Amino acid sequence: MGKGFFQVPTAYNEPIKSYAPGSSERDEVLKQYKSYFKGKVDVPLYIGSEEIKTGNIKPMSPPHDHKHIVGTYHLAEKNMSPRPSKIVWILEMPGLISLGSNVPLFS
Repeated sequence: MGKGFFQVPTAYNEPIKSYAPGSSERDEVLKQYKSYFKGKVDVPLYIGSEEIKTGNIKPMSPPHDHKHIVGTYHLAEKNMSPRPSKIVWILEMPGLISLGSNVPLFS
């Protein structure tokens, strides 16, 4: 006897929006875009769930206006490599070794 789904559920897509000039959808998108364009954001570096601000920053700009700065992001540094001290790998595929937590990423 074969294994499988014999009654495939019906797919439901999200509603299609027109974004036509003057529509509420377009107004919402333009409002959000303008707030991002006028604002300044400081994006930290994340390693796992740890938020790190190194102070070594680079500017961010939109792709169509490289002179306009919308924020900065923090760069990783070489001395940060041992930071992720634990990593959890769960490998459920047959023939692969399963590693648990407390596996050092760097020695």
